[in-house]
Amino acid sequence: MTWKNFRFVAVFASLALAACADLTEDGRYSELSFYGRGKFHYDAGQFGLAVKHFRSAVDREPGSVKALNGLAASYDRLGRYDLATKYYGRALGADPESTQTLNNIGYSYLLQKRFDLAVAYLRDAHSRDRNDPVIQANRMVAEVAHMEHEVDAIQRQMLKNLFVNEGDLTTGDFFLWTKLFKQVGDLSNLAERLAHRVRRTLELKK
Repeated sequence: MTWKNFRFVAVFASLALAACADLTEDGRYSELSFYGRGKFHYDAGQFGLAVKHFRSAVDREPGSVKALNGLAASYDRLGRYDLATKYYGRALGADPESTQTLNNIGYSYLLQKRFDLAVAYLRDAHSRDRNDPVIQANRMVAEVAHMEHEVDAIQRQMLKNLFVNEGDLTTGDFFLWTKLFKQVGDLSNLAERLAHRVRRTLELKK
């Protein structure tokens, strides 16, 4: 599987703050809001601290979509998908039309390898905003990952069926199975080449 090699891009993560060094050296960190501090730590990869400050932001403004997304995205990075789902749900409840939330939910499902749900949410986000390159890129990644997953599942099922019926196969049956395996293998190779092409395109656009 090559899906995990993609550089996934969440809308939240694309909103970069100034470099950490700039903030700490001139003392501007103390001037940041709770959300700003959460974003600062998220960008620095300090997801535990990001949770702390995003939670404070949510406590102050429970309906803040951006703070709820920040908190959920931080939990995603910590592998706490249960809590991420909880806060994405709250963000979606606050604004059901938010493409940021729909995109980030899709991203979360990608991390969880729940590719069918990832594709569904990212297609929904893309249908609402076709001009956002981040959402478009995430949708491409999800669809390729889903394709690879489906082809792998087909190959596994074919192997099971072959072993179950091995004793009953004629020479003609065996030849047919060989052709089928080749065709599915060709699909798998196509999916992998497409995955590499999408990943390479995203890296060049960074």
